[in-house]
Amino acid sequence: MKTTSLSYLTITMLFLLLISCSSKKNNSFVISGKISNLNEDFAILSVVDDIQNNKTTIIDTLKINKKGKFNSVYFLEPNIYNLTFDNKKTVTLAIDEGQQINIKGESIDDLKITGSIDTDLLNAYEDFRKESLTRLVKSVRNKIKNLQLNNALEKEITELRNLEIENYQKHLNELILFIKEKMGTSIAVYPTSIRWNGDENLAFLKELVTNFQEKHPSTTISKKLKDILNLKFKF
Repeated sequence: MKTTSLSYLTITMLFLLLISCSSKKNNSFVISGKISNLNEDFAILSVVDDIQNNKTTIIDTLKINKKGKFNSVYFLEPNIYNLTFDNKKTVTLAIDEGQQINIKGESIDDLKITGSIDTDLLNAYEDFRKESLTRLVKSVRNKIKNLQLNNALEKEITELRNLEIENYQKHLNELILFIKEKMGTSIAVYPTSIRWNGDENLAFLKELVTNFQEKHPSTTISKKLKDILNLKFKF
């Protein structure tokens, strides 16, 4: 009888241990890589606390060996993180649970990041944002500058200023469309919230935040996205 009880207790403890290990694994992520020609033997990992005001908190210092290799496991929430090398090159990472981020390069100016579809989406969004801004807004600004240099009529300049305002709204709407078509409930949605705009987009953004909260319940950024939505649209 004692043997049976002991065996049952042992099996139960092993079962609970396996559950615990599995839970930790699911809620963890890994940052590793190899970068040549670094000046410092460490990198600084920060979490973005407030995307609206660009506030971050340093949470760890990653040790980098003489060959430029590093590897760290974190049991942290899905969020936006910054990783800074040599105190001058910062990469922004959108990290979800279970991801294994790998960063490689011959220098900090030539880095390749793999292992995180959320980071891929964030980088794609940023590339599109810059292209859209240049096409719709900066091109008009350049025309205004040229007219000013050539002492053009104020009427022409005013027309272009109005066009710049119109195009900026088009730019913001293009960003919303990018989110709608490509991002889903990715962690990369959080940084896009600083440009959420337009009553015509409110229904979609409400649905987006609801779906995000369902996919990432009890996370800090789920609450922040809800707060941002309420603040921007005042409801």
